[in-house]
Amino acid sequence: MSQYRYSPLSSGHDSIRLLRLMPHDDESADIQCELFEYSLQNPSRGTHLYEALSYVWGDPEKMLPVRMHTHSFNVTVNLHAALLRLRNHYMERILWVDAICIDQDNQEEKEHQIRSMAKIYGQAKCVVV
Repeated sequence: MSQYRYSPLSSGHDSIRLLRLMPHDDESADIQCELFEYSLQNPSRGTHLYEALSYVWGDPEKMLPVRMHTHSFNVTVNLHAALLRLRNHYMERILWVDAICIDQDNQEEKEHQIRSMAKIYGQAKCVVV
């Protein structure tokens, strides 16, 4: 299975990626996810319909794969465990997870998204710790 490749975000300053965590009734099944672009610009909503995940990244040398669309995407053991725990049996869950939603290999995007983290967390429906 090929590695996932990010699509660039739109040039709008409030564009982020959100993670759609797909449901599965088998707790041991592979984690399936999708990324999609989302704009934080609509101030009339107040909070948005996503949850932000705050967690300890863990050892970057210990990685496990998840499925991103039809590709493989490696995440830390800690994140893998969190996604397993957060996955619903019947409904998709929309999350913002820094290690996945930010292209960690794109320094310019990473710097911009890090500057936006207060807004990202502040506009989330809730923060899961």
